Amino acid sequence: MPDEKDKKKVIPLPKLLDAYTDKVVDRIEAGRFKYGCSWAILLTLAYIALFAVVLFLLNKDLSETARMVSHGNWKESISGFFTVMLPVVLMDIAIVVLGLLLFVPVSRIATTFVVNAPTFGFKRTWPVWVAMGVAAAGLVLAITLHSHRKQVIAWQYQTKGSIRSSPAIDDEGNIYFVCDDKYLYALNSSGLRRWRHYLGKKTDASPVIGPDGTIYFGSEDTLYALTSYGKYKWRHFTGGKMASSPVMDKDGTVYYLCNFEFDIVIPWQRASVRLYSFNSEGQLVWEYEALGEVKSPPSIGSDGTIYFITSKGFLYAVTPHGEPDWKYPHKDPLAKESYTSIAIDDDGTLYFGCDNNFLYAVTSKGELKWSYEADDKIRSSPVIGPDGTVYFGSHDHGFYALTQVGDSAVEPRWRFETGGQVLSSPAFGSDGLIYFGSNDHHLYGITPEGKVKFDEIIGGMIQSAPLISQGIIYVGSNNNTFSAVRARSRNLSLVETSWPCSRHDSRNTGRAQ
Repeated sequence: MPDEKDKKKVIPLPKLLDAYTDKVVDRIEAGRFKYGCSWAILLTLAYIALFAVVLFLLNKDLSETARMVSHGNWKESISGFFTVMLPVVLMDIAIVVLGLLLFVPVSRIATTFVVNAPTFGFKRTWPVWVAMGVAAAGLVLAITLHSHRKQVIAWQYQTKGSIRSSPAIDDEGNIYFVCDDKYLYALNSSGLRRWRHYLGKKTDASPVIGPDGTIYFGSEDTLYALTSYGKYKWRHFTGGKMASSPVMDKDGTVYYLCNFEFDIVIPWQRASVRLYSFNSEGQLVWEYEALGEVKSPPSIGSDGTIYFITSKGFLYAVTPHGEPDWKYPHKDPLAKESYTSIAIDDDGTLYFGCDNNFLYAVTSKGELKWSYEADDKIRSSPVIGPDGTVYFGSHDHGFYALTQVGDSAVEPRWRFETGGQVLSSPAFGSDGLIYFGSNDHHLYGITPEGKVKFDEIIGGMIQSAPLISQGIIYVGSNNNTFSAVRARSRNLSLVETSWPCSRHDSRNTGRAQ
């Protein structure tokens, strides 16, 4: 039997650190470092930076995991807790403990560097002191900017894809939006996820909320109706491709457009679009077919007429019973297709933009009222101010305000230049500001006179239409972030006008009152 004294003793970690620290201190005292102060500063900075960077890298996704654990699907919650959150928390604890263990050795070594230097070295170490001063100033500036940003940004939700669709908000303040990661998200007013629904395909279509809280949306070849808890209510397979966002009439009737492409096997089947009408129970009421495809959602007039624009360059008006009313132009089509929603004012005038750079105003009888040419494509849907001014953005980096002169003419009131293309549709707030985003990453708030009163960098190109509710501006961006931005007024909401935002209201009904 070997003697117990011959067994190797296990040295505790604190004693081992003390032993190594003593060796380092002895060597420093023997060597008398010329620039001891510099070495002390660099060692201290390295110690702080190491643990700060490690903790940042560990915790960059922890807040989102906490959201999922608190409000996500229970299966995802359990999986997320054991695979992401719990390991990160345990590693955080380990890093903090290691930092505390190394605090005394690092302090002793840094102090020994300074004490054993031939001179304190203010003159010889001035670059280090300058660097320290710059770092401290940068830290103060970063904290100041971050605190300002925290005041402006109420919360942000990270997804796995760009967000270009318009959000919808129900009466309880829950927010619904579609993302390029193929999910429909439901968040509460605090930014916590309630649920998400897998779509299977990418779509730019926006969800619509019914009077009973049912969420309607389309993906690829199917129209879905979900409860406010994310459960299936009904769905309808069309066989074509969902062309745009659905719209909803006052009685709960849902309309949506579906594209049917040309089939080389069936040469007589031409590319067409079908307008479907469903009641709230999912029963097909009627369908209407027109030639061409659509790239933009329909809109509903106050009398129930449904309007949509095809790629053939025609604006169609269909009665609530599925009968054709009229189309514009009567003969020669428009030069380009339209990607904007159709805004409708109190007298029934229809406003929409096209890729031929023109914004059109067409009467409720299908006659051209006026047109205005911008310097590039118009894919920002127009909105209408309380005084009848029409606001929209363009690919030419400009945001326009047009005022009607007489019955058949229009003139530009002003044009605001941004740093990028404006695809985001505006929203008119009750504080008198028009809010919109740009590809320059800014969310703007402009007065009816064209003066900037609100300007915040969100991060990422903003092509989603902002939506306003209870003092918060909700908007998605192309950096995979959905943001809730605090407005200056806590009671900010959409202004009461004929068409204040791209889909008319916070439920995205697309229906004039």
